[in-house]
Amino acid sequence: MSTNIIQMSLKVEIAAVREYALHNEQYSRKNSVSVRVFGITEDNGENVKDKVIEFFKSNLKVDASSNDIEITHRIGQRRHIGSTAEQRPRQIIVKFGNHKTKQKIINSPRHRLSDS
Repeated sequence: MSTNIIQMSLKVEIAAVREYALHNEQYSRKNSVSVRVFGITEDNGENVKDKVIEFFKSNLKVDASSNDIEITHRIGQRRHIGSTAEQRPRQIIVKFGNHKTKQKIINSPRHRLSDS
């Protein structure tokens, strides 16, 4: 085989591998995009995942379970504004393991939140 044929073959193979990697990266992003949740009260020793699941069920009417969520955690340092009664809860990052549940959360009607 000549050098030119080998080079062309390698270029085609590299292009195919690159396209495959891009496809996998997009698929991974689709399933792992996090959602930020604001306004859920913050308590010492809380179970953030349970609070988020209860929020989704009671406020968004989305039946989420612990199996649908990979990770939940608050971000940033606690903020104190005046007395402890005036503390603002930190936002929560929720990483879903289930794309369908994430889409239900994102697509849930926002007007349900105005009453909560």
